[in-house]
Amino acid sequence: MKLRFSVKTDVGRKRKNNEDNYCVDESLGLFVVLDGLGGHRSGEIASKLAADSVLQGTRDVKKFGISALIGEYDDNLSLEANQLASSIKLANQAIYQVANERPECKGMSSTLAGLLVLSGRIVTAHVGDSRIYLLRDTSIEQISEDHSFVQEQIQRGILTPEEASQSELKNIVTRALGANETVEVSVDEFAVLENDSLLLCSDGLTDMLSDEDILQVYLQEGKDTERTCTKLVDLANERGGRDNITVLIVNFKGVTKKRWSSRFFKCF
Repeated sequence: MKLRFSVKTDVGRKRKNNEDNYCVDESLGLFVVLDGLGGHRSGEIASKLAADSVLQGTRDVKKFGISALIGEYDDNLSLEANQLASSIKLANQAIYQVANERPECKGMSSTLAGLLVLSGRIVTAHVGDSRIYLLRDTSIEQISEDHSFVQEQIQRGILTPEEASQSELKNIVTRALGANETVEVSVDEFAVLENDSLLLCSDGLTDMLSDEDILQVYLQEGKDTERTCTKLVDLANERGGRDNITVLIVNFKGVTKKRWSSRFFKCF
C-alpha cells in the first residue's frame, strides 16, 4: 500500500501565535493533528508535548517491541490500536505533569486527531474536537465524534446540528489531553479502499467551513492532497480565519482487495 500525504498549518487571521501542531512519520504510518488549549503560549507547549510524546511512544513500540500499556487493554481492538491509545495516554500524563509543575502552564491541554496506517487497514484515535473525515469517491463522512458540550446537547436532543454549529458554546470541549490525570481515548479500526483519503484537522478549519465545503474543495482540486490542503486553509482564512488552522490529508493507493473478516474492520 502506498501513501500520498500533505499537511498545512497556519496561524489564521486573528491569533498571534499558532497553538496547533502536527507530527508525521511515514515509516511508522503515524499522522497526528493537535490543537493546544490554554492561551498565553501554554497551548502551544501542550500540543508540542503531545506530538513529541505520541511520536516517541510509537517509535519505541516499533523499535523495542514495548508491550507495557497505560490503562486497561481493550480486547475489541488490535494490539496496535491499544499501543496507540497507550501512547496518547502517556502524552496526557506528560502534559498534566508539566501543567501542575509550571504555574505559567496551569490549565493547558490539547485535542488530538490521530491515524496509524497498518497493512490494508487504519487505526483512528481522537480526543476533543479535532476531527477525522473519510473522503471516499464523491462523499465525505466524519468518523470521529466531537468530545464537546454541544455534541452532548445534540445527543440529548436539546440542539440540532445546525443550532450547535451556531452556538457560542461550540468550542467548549469535554475531553482534552492534560485536562485531567487520566483520559479516555476514542479508538477505532477500519478497512480502507483504493483511493480513500483521510482528512485530519483542527477546529480552525471546521468552524469556518462545512463538511460540504471541504468535499467540494477536495473534488475541485482533483483529490490532490497538497492542493486541497492549501485551498482549504486559504478558504478558511477568507471566511475569517478566527483560529489556527491545520489540515492533514492521507490518500491510499495500491490497497489490497482482500476482504477483512475480523469483527474489528468495517467499510462505510
